[in-house]
Amino acid sequence: MYRSLLDLVRILEESSKDCGKCGPDLWNYAQQIRAGLLNELIRAELAGAGIRAEDRDAE
Repeated sequence: MYRSLLDLVRILEESSKDCGKCGPDLWNYAQQIRAGLLNELIRAELAGAGIRAEDRDAE
C-alpha cells in the first residue's frame, strides 16, 4: 500500500512543477502527505518491534 501512495506523492510533486499558479500549494500538500506516510510507516515498524508510541513519549 505504501508503494502506491508514494507513487501518488511523486506524481503530485511532478505535477506541481507544471503549474505556476497552484504548483507551490501542490508541492506543499505532497510534502505533508509524504511526512504523514513516513510517520505511519515508522509507527508500524516500531509496533512490529514491540515499541508503542506512548512508551517513547513517556521517556
